[in-house]
Amino acid sequence: MNVRGKVVFEELEGGLWGIVSPEGRRFSTPDLPEDFREPGLEVVAELERVRGLSIRMWGIETKVLSVRRDEP
Repeated sequence: MNVRGKVVFEELEGGLWGIVSPEGRRFSTPDLPEDFREPGLEVVAELERVRGLSIRMWGIETKVLSVRRDEP
């Protein structure tokens, strides 16, 4: 799935990285590359939904396939 949104860091379960879309949808992105771990950074990402159980209870659990800065 393609997602546009802002990078966030949440202080849950030891901390987690995610992307929040303009509509408020939350995507957990634990494998977000270091270069994009900047809260508030606007990005466009291609994500794949991860099925199964997770200790994180925040948004849709995903795997990052690609990510880039969102250019206005």
